[in-house]
Amino acid sequence: MKPASVYVHFPWCLAKCPYCDFTSYATKPETIPHDRYADAVIHELRARVAGLRAAGVEYTIGTVFFGGGTPSLWKAEALGRVLAAIREELPTAEDLEVTAECNPTSLDRDHADALAAVGVNRASIGTQSLREEELKFLGRLHDSAGASRAVADALASNISRVSTDLIFGLAGQDPADAELQATTIAESGVGHLSCYQLTIEAGTRFGELAKVGRLPMADDGRVAEAFLRIDAALEARGFRHYEISNYAKPGQEARHNLGYWRGEPYLGLGCGAVGCLETDAVGQVAARGRNPIDPAKYMQLALDLPTGLPTERDGFSAHFEVLDGETRLRERIMLGLRLADGFDLRAAAEPLGVDPGGRAATGRRKKLVAQGKLVVDGDRLTIPRPGWLFADDTAAPADGANATGRRARVGEASYAPAEGGGEQLAPRIRRKRTGRTPLRKIHAKKNKAPDSLAAKAVAERAAAAHAGVAAGEIDSKVAAQGGLDGKQRRYLRGLGHDLAVILHVGKEGTTEGVVAACAKALQQHELVKAKVLQECPEDRHAVGEALASGTGAALVQVLGRTILLYKRHPKEPKIRLPG
Repeated sequence: MKPASVYVHFPWCLAKCPYCDFTSYATKPETIPHDRYADAVIHELRARVAGLRAAGVEYTIGTVFFGGGTPSLWKAEALGRVLAAIREELPTAEDLEVTAECNPTSLDRDHADALAAVGVNRASIGTQSLREEELKFLGRLHDSAGASRAVADALASNISRVSTDLIFGLAGQDPADAELQATTIAESGVGHLSCYQLTIEAGTRFGELAKVGRLPMADDGRVAEAFLRIDAALEARGFRHYEISNYAKPGQEARHNLGYWRGEPYLGLGCGAVGCLETDAVGQVAARGRNPIDPAKYMQLALDLPTGLPTERDGFSAHFEVLDGETRLRERIMLGLRLADGFDLRAAAEPLGVDPGGRAATGRRKKLVAQGKLVVDGDRLTIPRPGWLFADDTAAPADGANATGRRARVGEASYAPAEGGGEQLAPRIRRKRTGRTPLRKIHAKKNKAPDSLAAKAVAERAAAAHAGVAAGEIDSKVAAQGGLDGKQRRYLRGLGHDLAVILHVGKEGTTEGVVAACAKALQQHELVKAKVLQECPEDRHAVGEALASGTGAALVQVLGRTILLYKRHPKEPKIRLPG
């Protein structure tokens, strides 16, 4: 039977990080429906397995990955029921790898042992940084000591393998310090380490700031230097750089992610999960579908899901596409070239019924070889180590894209696992070019140098980070605000952070100044008229009281009610806030 994997998505977390574009929702732990969600996932699993059997498709599951969100918030007993159902319904390898993403705020020795007791044998911990100011900038809720404690607790537990991750390429970060953080983590005893450049994704808080030039960005040269220094330091300590962003001690590679990079099928379960399964016994054609992204809707539909595989009009899939052999080969090329060992082009193409030796594709590969960006050894293609800094630039033309230059949209809607915000690269070629951020390029073209307002905003944000702006508090308030659609909620979160900057730094620290700033921002986003805040004394008084309380979260609550009321009564020139 063919190898495959299972990905289970857990959509809840304590706070939404400003760089995260995965399906996740900030919530309070006591509100999580642990058992109902487990029941829904198990029902979906059984429905999909029945569909596989009916189609004559057989897999042996080699890995299971619980990603999110923050799966370490899930009660171990509920997670264990899902894992037991997977083992019951599907053939699994004797050495099944079972990974759970964990955040330092929700992992200690007891919980690690509880996860091990239900079958988890690999923990992936979202360290991200060992520097307090960087953790605050990234919106993380833990501090450096908390991250170190969580790693130590996992290593001391019954979980046999521990991985963690580090984000580098932050503005102002010294490449030498990025190297020091990586070596400190490596020497802690972990067997696997993921090191990612900060990537700016559209639709995130960081993405919104980058569009208007308000996000401090690292210099490409310093990012490249950090990448190379981390590479040399970890290799010297026995870690093999086996994939562009991943390092492992011998035998400690992330087998689940290797399955993605090799183009193996995977069953996606849970809210917002993406799966890609072959639809016939031959295995040349596959279908990729994404589950509903709203947790309540997912549970309602999954608990009543009929047996079968996802289809375009099944009333369940939020996204669905059929992948022919040529598309799957392009994706395998782009993902396979991320591996240090590269991949065998003919071995990847033949099962898909595709001829990899097309004239145009061969010509492009020859050009890349001449440029020193690609090595071709028989049927095996690899990117030489110096070329890893430009890997995505190489993978696009090497994949044999058609004449329009359209690159295979690997997982355009794929929100597969992200280890603690990090390790995964599941079919998700949306990840931007290594060492380069398109949003930054766009901004650079429009603004040759940052203007005074952008520079001021950067300075304010840096000062606010040092002043201890509670990003998690703001995010939790936004999550609790009812009646808003997704766009309004995302904007409100960003506005709350901006207001927190004003409050803590003291810039424009008057009621009138804050009201004017809010009104201008709200008007620009066409959510409420400027006069809602400028002309209504009740609103001004409420904002003033929130200002006096000294928290951005209080302002978020006030403005959230304002937006909600205006949404209900758009024609009223003035709005009175309740209470």
